Amino acid sequence: RRVMVVGGGAAEELALIFDLSASMQARSEKDTRLAEAVKDAQRRVEALSPGGRVTILAAGQTARPVLTRSDDRAQALRALAGLRAENGGARLDEAISLAQALRRELAGLEIYVYTDAPVELGEGAALRPVGRAADNRAILSLTAAQRDGETQVVAQIANYGAAQRIEAELYMGG
Repeated sequence: RRVMVVGGGAAEELALIFDLSASMQARSEKDTRLAEAVKDAQRRVEALSPGGRVTILAAGQTARPVLTRSDDRAQALRALAGLRAENGGARLDEAISLAQALRRELAGLEIYVYTDAPVELGEGAALRPVGRAADNRAILSLTAAQRDGETQVVAQIANYGAAQRIEAELYMGG
């Protein structure tokens, strides 16, 4: 059974994998990387053939199914709209492994992986890259302590890009 016909035919069975790592919160132009990915996936769901099914897998700090083999487009669109990036890494390898296991049962399954990271996909999976490379900085640790009636804060910041001077502002509520 064919999943996609060359020339714009409709899919019959889709697995959509989403990287929900912190970097998917980055903005590219006007939307976040995750929002860009969701828009593309929504178009794919809307183009499903009648009776077509969709599986959505989320790859955050754990890999988990969000929706499994649903033929309800409205339910799939709601599930896509509910995806949220997390403040951590993505277990893409586990999500891809889940999709590959499903593909062994469903010969025509078409797998799409939405990520901003380089990743090994395996057979039958298509990468849908989002975002563009940019220098990145991260707060590795942040500690605050009271000493002599004053709050002292120490932040460890890493620069994963070209060497440059950056300024960081810290605010405390009170």
